[in-house]
Amino acid sequence: MNNALKNIGKTFSRNEKIVTAIFILSGLFFVWNNRFLPLQDYPDWLFQGFVFSEIVKSKFAYYSIAGYPVPNSLSTYLLGLLNFIFSPEVSGKILLSALLLIFPGSLIYFFKYFEKKGIFIILLILILTFNNSFFKGNINFLFGLSFLFTGIAYILRKDFIFGNSDIIFLGILSIVIFFSHGVVYFLWVLINFLLIILYYRKRRNPGYYFSFVPS
Repeated sequence: MNNALKNIGKTFSRNEKIVTAIFILSGLFFVWNNRFLPLQDYPDWLFQGFVFSEIVKSKFAYYSIAGYPVPNSLSTYLLGLLNFIFSPEVSGKILLSALLLIFPGSLIYFFKYFEKKGIFIILLILILTFNNSFFKGNINFLFGLSFLFTGIAYILRKDFIFGNSDIIFLGILSIVIFFSHGVVYFLWVLINFLLIILYYRKRRNPGYYFSFVPS
């Protein structure tokens, strides 16, 4: 994974690096300079994260944690854990900051597989980061898409030749995608099924199939 990231860094032109840096700084300024962000479901996620942290602290007797894995709950867990250190408001801004880094980064990682140079593609990705789902507060969905594009690009770059560390990485990624969003996880499994059919002649580690088992 580290080698892949280093290779991507080498494909970035100076203009692409400047544009990306300006966008990221502008996005972070937007998040941290405004106390009340115009995101539709964002307050609900903050509340869920707060409730989760209070349940863990055994301070809430009116709520309980489901005893089975629930999709679309990643932000609740992350915010709940962050609330042990920060206030819910700061925790939310940290999560949004992470999203503004991970979402465009994953798309760039994906498209760089097909096109090494392309300032216009970078610009399009950065602009689309502030999309309809972002302002609706669909945080889990966007995180799920980020991990989906990362996983697909990772598999393509490996050309279906995986080591044990790759299998572990894909297994963890599958679990994270599952908790991010159910629909995205369905797409993840479907796309992998199609890739297996298309690359059925490629030499692959049998453990690749088991990377989906934990999720």
